[in-house]
Amino acid sequence: MTEKIFHTKLGDIHYRIGKSSGDRLWLAFLPGLTADFHLFDKQIEYFEGRYNCFVWDAPAHGSSRPFKLEFYMDELTVYLYDIFQREGIDRPFLVGQSMGGYIAQAYIKRFPGTVQGFVSIDSAPLSRSYFFRLGAGALKARLLDVLLHSLGAAGEAGQHRHGPVRVWARADGAHYEGIYAQRILQACRPWIQAA
Repeated sequence: MTEKIFHTKLGDIHYRIGKSSGDRLWLAFLPGLTADFHLFDKQIEYFEGRYNCFVWDAPAHGSSRPFKLEFYMDELTVYLYDIFQREGIDRPFLVGQSMGGYIAQAYIKRFPGTVQGFVSIDSAPLSRSYFFRLGAGALKARLLDVLLHSLGAAGEAGQHRHGPVRVWARADGAHYEGIYAQRILQACRPWIQAA
């Protein structure tokens, strides 16, 4: 992999690109928040030679520092698009981990039809509309399942990293006890009410 630099007015973006072959598909690896290109070392080791590979240090991450923190997600997609254009990367598969998955989804929305696919690693859907396809009842049931799973099984008491938690179920729904449970419910309330 060869390291290259893309200059912007806010700072330089460092990326690595393998030897490309016109007959191979592109894999573009996008690490998550606080991660750098090393996150995908093993994957690139495996795929290089079978696919054309690209990985970047997102702005303000890894080698792409210093970088002024005066940008939005949409601008990250434009930087990525410009780098792809510069390097002749046509219709890649985007492989995004956590924040990298959000960047990939924003890229797909801003530049429709420019990617062949998207692999999400520990990223939730960026758009709320994804959840509303499930329907209101299914959404509420799914949120409660996720909450119960994250807090523990009914009747179970334990220590979560954010504090003590006790969970139990009642005929009229679930009851959660503990500060962490309250934070989750508070964060999910708009979703539950919208459904």
